[in-house]
Amino acid sequence: MLVQVWYVTVVPEFVVFGSLDDVVNALGAQHAATQSWLAKGNYNVTTPNAKHLEGMQPHKNRWDRVANQLIR
Repeated sequence: MLVQVWYVTVVPEFVVFGSLDDVVNALGAQHAATQSWLAKGNYNVTTPNAKHLEGMQPHKNRWDRVANQLIR
């Protein structure tokens, strides 16, 4: 599970990825292949481009993924 928060100082937007596959499908395989992801399980995209924003739309505000993990 990964929750990405964009625009923290303005109007925050939340993107909730349920798995690494979600990240790869939304942002591209290069993000899951970075040293920071492989070593620490995180990545850094400070300014999302149009392709990133489009890929993240299906994951926007998917708090049900967090809730489902709590129910188990």
